[in-house]
Amino acid sequence: MKAVRYTALTLAGIYLLWVAFDWVWFAPTLVSRRLGGIHEGMYSSEVTSVLKSTPAFDVPARAYCAPRTNVVVTRISLYDPGGVSLFLMTIPTTVTFCYDSRDMLVGFKVTRWMDGP
Repeated sequence: MKAVRYTALTLAGIYLLWVAFDWVWFAPTLVSRRLGGIHEGMYSSEVTSVLKSTPAFDVPARAYCAPRTNVVVTRISLYDPGGVSLFLMTIPTTVTFCYDSRDMLVGFKVTRWMDGP
């Protein structure tokens, strides 16, 4: 009986350490730091090639993710670096890249589903 309890507690401890590591690794601040090669002024094709992500797509003209500027965003692309796995669900961390009408990167934001916008 003690061996079963010891094994169960060990497995639970390993799982909790894994979740804690994932929570920190996929934190929006750390993900944005790991995107060091991406900077404002890059073309969408350059961002796509660096991250090997999906190409940008058109959106209605608004300022979705460029709160620091008055630039109107006409295209966005999404990048999913991963997320925190909790049993059968995953809390994703998503990076949204915003482009202006010239297809130049004007800003990006990193969000985790639970952290809100």
